[in-house]
Amino acid sequence: APKYDGYGGNGERSHWARIVEAEIIGKAFDTVLLLLTASPETIRERMRANPHPRGLVKDEDVEEVLQSFEHEFSKSILRYRFSLDTSNATVQETLDQFVEQMVPMLRDSDRLRMQTMA
Repeated sequence: APKYDGYGGNGERSHWARIVEAEIIGKAFDTVLLLLTASPETIRERMRANPHPRGLVKDEDVEEVLQSFEHEFSKSILRYRFSLDTSNATVQETLDQFVEQMVPMLRDSDRLRMQTMA
């Protein structure tokens, strides 16, 4: 938002993100924050292969946008969080990694429900 739309700059975005996260923790303390990443080269390739109609991120800004997302992720107050690098992973591999990382964060009741559904 600060980069392209002119709002949320000067730390305002981070300030409001922490307020929203505190609200989330109060209502759903076990919420999981997931950051999906990819290398700048992979992102550029994907942008070329499947361009967005409005061209949301400019080619020359990819690194800066990646850093911004990583910065906000690192500052998050959400207890449960992890990231997945999708640079060289298929959709199925990414899903498998997600499940591997997510299952330990589930409550016992969630795991039991998964076992009874299998």
